[in-house]
Amino acid sequence: MRPIIFLATSVLIFVALAAPFSAQAVWVPGQPVVPCGIDKSKLSAEQQAKVPQEYTNPCDFNGLVRLANNIISIGVYLAVLVAVAAFAYAGFLYLTSAGDTGKMKSAHTIFTNAGVGFILVLSAWLLVTLILGALASKAFCN
Repeated sequence: MRPIIFLATSVLIFVALAAPFSAQAVWVPGQPVVPCGIDKSKLSAEQQAKVPQEYTNPCDFNGLVRLANNIISIGVYLAVLVAVAAFAYAGFLYLTSAGDTGKMKSAHTIFTNAGVGFILVLSAWLLVTLILGALASKAFCN
């Protein structure tokens, strides 16, 4: 029984960590969340060299869609962290329950809630991505 629990936990942790990369989320850590309207005159010379030209364009509808896409991507990244922490906490509760059925039920509830919540977040991301891809041009999706 213990090897099955270990294997299942390992697979869940791997999937939770790999999900944003397989989803090809748009926002890259270190990049600005708002991809437009940056005033280079307020930056140092070193910072000006790092800012791509497209970030200095005035904000328009394209920038608004990219902002929404970036916020959703950040939400997916945060959901992965919360899900991994919840799974780890539930696993800790389960391992330290020492036969206490109350702790075991609590651990099972946390496992279930974390799994369902994570699936809901990924489903919402998929739904938004599909609708955006169907209704908007490829320039909005990048």
